Amino acid sequence: MDINTLSINKQSWEEVAHRFYGRNPLPEYGPFAPSEDDLNLFGDITNLKY
Repeated sequence: MDINTLSINKQSWEEVAHRFYGRNPLPEYGPFAPSEDDLNLFGDITNLKY
């Protein structure tokens, strides 16, 4: 890999680094995953049947 390619790659990552700094790059699963109370994907399902 030539130095120009590495330089372009580094520059690209430097431009987006602020999006990732201080964040976990892995998806959130398990006890730390957002719950339905947080996401409210279903809205009000009171008295609905499946």
